[in-house]
Amino acid sequence: GPEDRYQGLADEWVTWARARDLRASMLSMRPMLKSAGREFASTPFGAVQRVTSLADFTLTGGRMRRLRQKLQRFARCGSIEVIEYAVGSDPETDRRIIQLIDEWAGRKDMVNPYVATIRREFGAGRLASRHRMFLLLVDKTVLAAVVVTAISAENGYLLDLEFGGDDLPDGGDRKSVV
Repeated sequence: GPEDRYQGLADEWVTWARARDLRASMLSMRPMLKSAGREFASTPFGAVQRVTSLADFTLTGGRMRRLRQKLQRFARCGSIEVIEYAVGSDPETDRRIIQLIDEWAGRKDMVNPYVATIRREFGAGRLASRHRMFLLLVDKTVLAAVVVTAISAENGYLLDLEFGGDDLPDGGDRKSVV
């Protein structure tokens, strides 16, 4: 909703929670220091990096040296493509995405229950309209899937989920995939 209503809505929600003896907690793109007269702690839970002008974005220069090296190493793996994919449009690709999720989850000590929900949706050939899926292909083989989610208040997208298979080469960075 509109930015000028944010504080009022947060206050209303915190008041509602307190009236029911609940502890209010929220995820926000900006810190909330106080709401409904109560102080909040602001704890970063991830990293936010904004690319404000995609057309001007480059990997050249002094910063991001390690990322450039990984990408250069990855580029030597074969013919690389990134495509947007409509979940449900190809059953074989949908099965491959499920396989990527399973391989990714198999390397994790703990997996958010949300991943099981997403896996079921992909298996049924569904993806909510607020999401977009992109696939990373090397030599026409799908090695990773990425889901971004629209954030209307920010007029942009949040990198929501990344799934890399066991065969994703270094530089595709499967070790740090969410």
